[in-house]
Amino acid sequence: MKHLITVIAFFCALGISAQESRIVSGKISDGKNPLQDVQIRVGDSDNSTFTNAEGQYSIQAVSGDVLRYTYTGMKEYKIQVEDVTQFLNLTMIPDVQKLDGITVTKSHRRSQQELAMDYRVNPQLIRTAYGILDARTAPGRVRVVSGDDISSVGVCILDVVRNRFTGVWAVGDCQRGGYITVRGIGSVGNPRVAIYDIDGQIFTDTPLWLNVDNIKRMAIVSSLAFNARYGLAGGGGVVIINTVAGQAALSKTTDLARLRNNYIKEDVPAPEELMEDEPTYLTELNKARQLDGAVSVYEKYRAQYAASPYFFMDMYANFASRSNGEQMAAMILEENKAKISSNPVLMKGLAYILEENGKNEAALE
Repeated sequence: MKHLITVIAFFCALGISAQESRIVSGKISDGKNPLQDVQIRVGDSDNSTFTNAEGQYSIQAVSGDVLRYTYTGMKEYKIQVEDVTQFLNLTMIPDVQKLDGITVTKSHRRSQQELAMDYRVNPQLIRTAYGILDARTAPGRVRVVSGDDISSVGVCILDVVRNRFTGVWAVGDCQRGGYITVRGIGSVGNPRVAIYDIDGQIFTDTPLWLNVDNIKRMAIVSSLAFNARYGLAGGGGVVIINTVAGQAALSKTTDLARLRNNYIKEDVPAPEELMEDEPTYLTELNKARQLDGAVSVYEKYRAQYAASPYFFMDMYANFASRSNGEQMAAMILEENKAKISSNPVLMKGLAYILEENGKNEAALE
């Protein structure tokens, strides 16, 4: 009886020991860097902690407890504490969810690099001290005049404004000086005069020294939205001028054929003209309407072009396109594919031919 009591007491002690709390420690990361402020909570209780700057944590738990690891943008993890659990290191991964009905549209706002490439051919673009301005998308009204419409209208910039920009006041003359005002004259003693942005340099005095024949483009800005760029000095408007000399660094034209409006203006060779330069075997092969005739052409030139990978690729493409030539095409491919297996350019060409004939899996091999 005494021994029985001892055994029962021993197992009770084990049960109590199993329920004793312990410290579970570990480190949390995203696979590369430690994660700070990851919350570790024991089940739904108030017992929780957070990882430090090194991603380390320690929390008190008992066997059977479930530790919940949560972090914004990461998947939630639940790990049960076992009898032998002392350390729990965890790598968390992002929580990516698939959303239905989401439409992503491209922004129509063009970058400065795109505008720079288009500058020479787009007359609505003008360079300022703060980047290239597109008159079509700029806030407010921006009027742009090209140099071709300026050179014959006067001696100085005051004459240009009088003749080309209606509603803009040009006071004075080219000998005694003057000023330009975009938003009205204001008071007589304190007129709201415009400032000048010439090739990226700001001037407050009217540039009577500027040769109008040297103007490439000229724009007048009246919107108050540009005060954020030019400050209070631009309160009377801004006259923007791009000179021919100021654009000397841009004399090299960007290859606009790669950008847009890529229209071919030269004569394009007709298919018949291209066929005049094709190999003799292709001419005979295309004339062979029946499969037997095509096979005869292949056998005729097979030995002569045995070392040419282009010959067998042409032959394969022709037979593969025939309704009854699939077996012949497969034989040609099997006999010659090894000849180009070490040439990635030829293998890519063969892949295109296979894909064109519906052999998508073979094209990927």
